[in-house]
Amino acid sequence: MSEIHNVLLKLAEPSDSALLAEAALAAGDGLYEHLLAQATRGIEARTAVATAIAASDEGLCWRNAILAESPDGAVQGAAIAYPAGDYRLTPLIAQAADPAAQADLAPLFAVAPPTDSFYLHAIWTDPAARGRGVGALLLDAVIALGRDQGFHRTSLHVWRDNPAAMALYHSRGFVALATID
Repeated sequence: MSEIHNVLLKLAEPSDSALLAEAALAAGDGLYEHLLAQATRGIEARTAVATAIAASDEGLCWRNAILAESPDGAVQGAAIAYPAGDYRLTPLIAQAADPAAQADLAPLFAVAPPTDSFYLHAIWTDPAARGRGVGALLLDAVIALGRDQGFHRTSLHVWRDNPAAMALYHSRGFVALATID
């Protein structure tokens, strides 16, 4: 991995909601598309998720996001993290989500993160920036942000078919607590 240079971290703003939706969709690997496929009636999942991110005050919300940018302002990556007690579908997504799709994903939502942890909802690196340490920089920032808020541990869900993410988490001391089929 080559070293990253001149990557700036900044807190997200409301205008970043569409970008954060792209990050959440990429990290979710089809989760939101599945939840919203029947319910959005012509509205794309990215639009529904961006609207939810812009409107929410907790959990999946622009207020809980960090962006990694190059000096010219190009977004290199993003992370969304918050107190695990806020782990749930945002009201807008829950209202729009197909009940059958919610039932399909019940095993995932049943394995809630420990409420005394800081929850990493999504982390995403732009494909052009992958392999340069942007993900590690964002993960370290999330862990530090959680500690600043009084959380001594960070939790997350990760798809088992994402070896790059799993390697990153293992490199920072994360261990699997449960496996969901």
